[in-house]
Amino acid sequence: MAAFLATYIASVAEFQLLAALIDAPDRWWDAASASREIGLQVASMGAMLDRFAQANLLDIRVSDAVRYRLRPGTPELEHDVAALRDAWRFHPAAVMQAVACRRDEASGISPTHSGSSAMGLPELIYLLCAATSLLAAGMLLRYYIASRTSLLLWSCIGFLGLAINNVLVYLDLVTFPTVDLSIARTVVGAAGILALVYGLTKEAV
Repeated sequence: MAAFLATYIASVAEFQLLAALIDAPDRWWDAASASREIGLQVASMGAMLDRFAQANLLDIRVSDAVRYRLRPGTPELEHDVAALRDAWRFHPAAVMQAVACRRDEASGISPTHSGSSAMGLPELIYLLCAATSLLAAGMLLRYYIASRTSLLLWSCIGFLGLAINNVLVYLDLVTFPTVDLSIARTVVGAAGILALVYGLTKEAV
């Protein structure tokens, strides 16, 4: 995702426009409708739409006005746009931080006043969620060893899955932004939830 943003997005306004295009992939946009959606001047929207079209991200149709819609021209671009769409849907704060960092890099502004990179709030939340889930899994395992209750075992497995899911989210969006781990983290998270549901259902029966 970071590589895509670095290549195609130079400002927050450009990301807002691309996000609108992603949210309505079958809609045809002209500069005027984009201006009403984003709240910037028509000329600015026209220039951004032209830039996206030249980058092979949009289709063009000429009628009463030049209109555009989202149609990535290669499988690689389709994959990148889909990854950005999923990240924006599930982790909007992390995406906006990446866009802001891209804007600062383009302006020559360092990530922090001291010039060194620092962990942001979204990254901290991912790690805290992972640590909390791992702590809960450890406590449940301890009580399971003492009592041998199946609900404690399945709950331990469930929280372990949630901990791994949060670690994978951090790796996907922060450490390895160019590698798509969305399927792996979704599967692990779903497995953790299913383990919790199975344990509760089994206990109820």
